[in-house]
Order: sequence, then structure tokens, then C-alpha cells
Amino acid sequence: MKTKYSIIGAILIMFILTSCGMAPTGNVVADTPEKTETNIKIGVLLALSGSAASLGEEMREAFEMANERIKKEKNMTLALIYEDTKADTKATVDATQKLINIDEVPIIIGPLKSGGTLAIAPITESKGILLFSPTASSYKITNAGDFVFRLRETSTLHGKEMAEFLYNEGHRKAATIHAQSENSISYTLGFMNNFEKLGGAIVHEAEYDPEITDFRTFITKLKQESPDVIYITPSVITDGAIFVKQLRELGYKGTVAGSATLAMTDDYFDITMGFSEDVFVTSPLLDKNTPEASSYFEKIEKITGKPGSPYGANAYDVLMLLSDAILECDVKNTCIRDYIYNTKNYRGASGTFSFDENGDVIRPLSIKISTETEWVDYQMESSRT
Repeated sequence: MKTKYSIIGAILIMFILTSCGMAPTGNVVADTPEKTETNIKIGVLLALSGSAASLGEEMREAFEMANERIKKEKNMTLALIYEDTKADTKATVDATQKLINIDEVPIIIGPLKSGGTLAIAPITESKGILLFSPTASSYKITNAGDFVFRLRETSTLHGKEMAEFLYNEGHRKAATIHAQSENSISYTLGFMNNFEKLGGAIVHEAEYDPEITDFRTFITKLKQESPDVIYITPSVITDGAIFVKQLRELGYKGTVAGSATLAMTDDYFDITMGFSEDVFVTSPLLDKNTPEASSYFEKIEKITGKPGSPYGANAYDVLMLLSDAILECDVKNTCIRDYIYNTKNYRGASGTFSFDENGDVIRPLSIKISTETEWVDYQMESSRT
């Protein structure tokens, strides 16, 4: 009898709900997200120790900020599984295998460097796992795979922009020095090819082990060629900043320019103290006064005690964009892939961006110059008052 009355009661309740327009229809109740995703696993490859640890820690804070917002606003729980790559290619491959074979993640964010990204792209691509680096810039990543994306502009574009800027500023003799890394080589090739195409001359080229800290022999040889500009493309901030300091200490008076890597974090100013000024870099064009950017940079500085970098903002935007794609697609990587390809004029903490047919980010660049304490937008002579 209990079962009978329970059934009758249930029927009556359903009748009342239906009569009142309250039957489950899939319609969204006000202020409630359309779907709830729980514990979706995403692997995150970060350099949490080693020479790039300060940037890795900032990016982890950015991911956590984004994840809290996603949980609150989208009713979605993302389980971020962090792996420390030490900015080392072998460690990156090992961490990737662990994320795929043990944690069984469908999506991997990272890694920091291009060498690691290129090493793992064939692995993730073969399994249909989506790989999304916030920072890798090598031109080779353009053709790394259909499920490979990045939120960092290709380094050849940065090199080209700097070559045009320096040539237009009147420089004709350039020397280059780059670290033995995919990122660094890619920046240098973009710079050299375009500087020579414009009519400039590359009078000296040098390559160094990114682990060294004494550049005096390199600098002596560079100075012998009397370049009017030296273009440095470091592996991480540390080696680039040490080079700049030693270059100025040894009396080089010419122009110094570098890749965006130099301006990744404010560690540059700690290392070059007393020799920080008047170095040019290319940088993603970023207006920190937009609602998205101002909110992010204000919060990240409160958390870390330091001004945030564009690369932390990239990390934040990668996770926010992926959460949008997951809401649309569930965890179907072909759908997520197409969603990212079709993203146009996305307004995030790192600026406004789109993606091209290769998964490369599209956005404008700017030229910055260092003061004693910060990187600021450089005003061309023609636009100065």
C-alpha cells in the first residue's frame, strides 16, 4: 500500500507542477548557468622551479584566479593538475606522458617554452588531446598540429617588428646574440631576415648556452664589430638581464634591443639595477585600462605583491576561453578546437585577440622602452610633442 500511495502522490505532484508551468523542460532558471560541469580535468605544464619559476608561479596564480571566477560564474569545476617542467624539454615530455596515461586529461595547457611545446605536440596531436600554450612563440608551432593553439604571437612577427622599428630609427649595423632555444632562435631569424631585407647589415651573430652567467667574452667580440645596435633574444629573463647589465658595465654605448622575453616580469629590473634604462622590446599591445585588464592586473598585484605580466594575463585568458568552449561543447575536443578557431575579437585580460587557421593568435604589437623601474610605451619622434 505504501508503494501504491507513493506512486499516486508522485503522479499528483507531477500534475501540479505541469499545471503551474514548473515541469522540467530544460529552461534556464534566472541566475543559474545552463549546464553544470563537474571535475573536468585539465593538465597544466608550468615551470615552477628553475630559471623561469617566478613566471611559472605568477601563471599558476592567474590560473587559480580564473578557476575561481569560472566556478562562481559558470557553475563549473575544473580540476587543474599542475606539473613542474622546470622549463626543461625532457621534464616536459615526462610530465605530458603522466598527464595523458595516468591522469587521462583531455586538455593540456602549456608549456612555457617553444622547445617543450614542439616536443610534446606530436604526442598530444596523435591522441586528439588539445594543447594550448599561453607563451610559446616559435614559428614552427604554426604547423605543429590541428589541436595545437597558443596565445603568444609568433616570434618571427616580433623580430620583424623590431627590425622595422630599428631601421626606421636610423640603425644600419646590427649584432645579434641568442640563447640555444627554439624561442630565441625564432626571434633572431625574424629580426635578421627582415633587417637585411630593409638594407641593414648583420655584422656579428653569436649563440650561447642559456645556463651561463658570464657574457664578457661574447661582449668583447660583439663590440669589436662596432654595431650601432645589439639585439638580444634570451632563453628566460635571467640570462637576458645579466647580459644587458654586463654589456653596459663594459661600456657599450649603442642601442640595445631585445625580444619580449626580457619584459616577462619585473625580475629584469632587480638584476639590471643601475643599468636598466633605454632597452627596447616588442610587446603585445595591451591597454590596461579596459575593464577586463584593469580587473585582472589589480587582483594579481594584490595576490603576488608585484605588477602582473602580459604572460600571466595570457594564462588567465586561456583558461577563461577554454571554459567558454567547454560550456558550448562539453569535453568534445573537436568541438572545442573549432570553437577556438572561430574565436574573433575576444576581449580578455591580455587584450583583444582572434585566431587564424593555424591556431596562432592574432593581435597587434607595440614597442616598449625600459626606465629605471618599468617598461613603458615608446613614443616615436614623429608623434612626440
